[in-house]
Amino acid sequence: MLLIIPLFRTCLKMADSSDANLVGKLFFNIVQMKCFVLKPETVCVKRTWWNKCEKKIRRKRAHLRDNRKF
Repeated sequence: MLLIIPLFRTCLKMADSSDANLVGKLFFNIVQMKCFVLKPETVCVKRTWWNKCEKKIRRKRAHLRDNRKF
Protein backbone atom coordinates (compact mmCIF):
# COMPACT_ATOMS: atom_id res chain seq x y z
CA MET A 1 0.00 0.00 0.00
CA LEU A 2 2.93 2.28 0.70
CA LEU A 3 3.93 2.49 -2.96
CA ILE A 4 0.63 1.63 -4.62
CA ILE A 5 -1.34 4.72 -3.57
CA PRO A 6 1.17 7.30 -4.91
CA LEU A 7 1.44 5.31 -8.15
CA PHE A 8 -2.35 5.16 -8.43
CA ARG A 9 -2.61 8.93 -7.85
CA THR A 10 0.13 9.61 -10.41
CA CYS A 11 -1.51 7.32 -12.96
CA LEU A 12 -4.84 9.11 -12.56
CA LYS A 13 -3.20 12.55 -12.83
CA MET A 14 -1.25 11.52 -15.95
CA ALA A 15 -4.40 10.15 -17.61
CA ASP A 16 -5.80 13.69 -17.38
CA SER A 17 -9.32 12.63 -18.35
CA SER A 18 -12.70 13.37 -16.83
CA ASP A 19 -13.05 9.69 -15.88
CA ALA A 20 -9.66 9.64 -14.15
CA ASN A 21 -10.51 12.87 -12.29
CA LEU A 22 -13.84 11.40 -11.18
CA VAL A 23 -12.19 8.21 -9.89
CA GLY A 24 -9.49 10.25 -8.12
CA LYS A 25 -12.02 12.53 -6.43
CA LEU A 26 -14.17 9.57 -5.38
CA PHE A 27 -11.26 7.53 -4.02
CA PHE A 28 -9.21 10.27 -2.35
CA ASN A 29 -11.78 12.96 -1.46
CA ILE A 30 -15.13 11.26 -0.87
CA VAL A 31 -14.34 7.71 0.28
CA GLN A 32 -11.16 9.03 1.97
CA MET A 33 -9.32 5.72 1.93
CA LYS A 34 -6.65 5.49 4.61
CA CYS A 35 -3.09 4.62 3.74
CA PHE A 36 -0.52 2.99 5.97
CA VAL A 37 3.20 3.41 6.40
CA LEU A 38 5.40 0.69 7.87
CA LYS A 39 7.72 2.10 10.53
CA PRO A 40 10.32 0.10 12.48
CA GLU A 41 9.95 -0.01 16.25
CA THR A 42 11.46 -1.90 19.16
CA VAL A 43 9.14 -4.31 20.95
CA CYS A 44 9.60 -6.59 23.92
CA VAL A 45 9.09 -10.28 23.11
CA LYS A 46 10.07 -11.80 26.47
CA ARG A 47 9.41 -10.45 29.97
CA THR A 48 10.43 -11.53 33.46
CA TRP A 49 8.03 -12.30 36.26
CA TRP A 50 8.45 -8.64 37.37
CA ASN A 51 7.51 -7.38 33.90
CA LYS A 52 11.06 -6.36 33.00
CA CYS A 53 11.94 -6.84 29.34
CA GLU A 54 14.48 -9.62 28.74
CA LYS A 55 14.49 -9.69 24.96
CA LYS A 56 13.75 -6.97 22.42
CA ILE A 57 13.47 -7.12 18.65
CA ARG A 58 12.92 -4.57 15.88
CA ARG A 59 9.90 -5.07 13.68
CA LYS A 60 7.79 -2.97 11.37
CA ARG A 61 4.38 -1.76 12.47
CA ALA A 62 1.68 -0.24 10.29
CA HIS A 63 0.67 3.34 11.08
CA LEU A 64 -2.47 4.71 9.42
CA ARG A 65 -2.38 8.09 7.76
CA ASP A 66 -4.75 10.21 5.71
CA ASN A 67 -4.26 10.57 1.99
CA ARG A 68 -3.90 13.95 0.34
CA LYS A 69 -6.91 15.38 -1.50
CA PHE A 70 -7.00 14.75 -5.24
